[in-house]
Parts: sequence; C-alpha cells; structure tokens
Amino acid sequence: MIRTVKVTLSLPHGLVRFADRLASREKVSRSKFIAGVLQKLADNEEERLMAEGYLVMAHENQELAETAVPLVDEVLSDWKRNGH
Repeated sequence: MIRTVKVTLSLPHGLVRFADRLASREKVSRSKFIAGVLQKLADNEEERLMAEGYLVMAHENQELAETAVPLVDEVLSDWKRNGH
C-alpha cells in the first residue's frame, strides 16, 4: 500500500486553474492529477539515469573487449600451434 502524506503548496492561480481543468478532463482529483504528473517526472528521471548507466556499461564493455580479444587470439594461436 502506498503511503500518502498531506502537503500544502502555494502555486500561482493560473497553474491551479490549469491543473483543475486537466484533472477534470481526466476525472481525477487535483491531488491525484498533480501526483500523477510528479510520478511521470520521477519515472522519466529514472529511465534517463538507467539509459545513462547502460551507456557507461557499454563503453566499459567495449574497452574490455578491445583489451581481451587480442589476448584471446594470441592464446588460441599459441594453443593451436602446439597441436591442440
């Protein structure tokens, strides 16, 4: 069960009217609408961080492969020359 916390926000009147219109359109409360918007932002941030992490891992894996492949080729060549 998701725990909710009651907060008080001060927002410009125009933003409150905008949020109310969108919440009404989606047939949810203002609080639920704003929570949904914040959740989408949090999800987007998590996806961005994950993508960034995967790019770092891909770069590290490429560097490892560039180091390891020549060594493996050398070992296999020696192994094949020795009759295995």
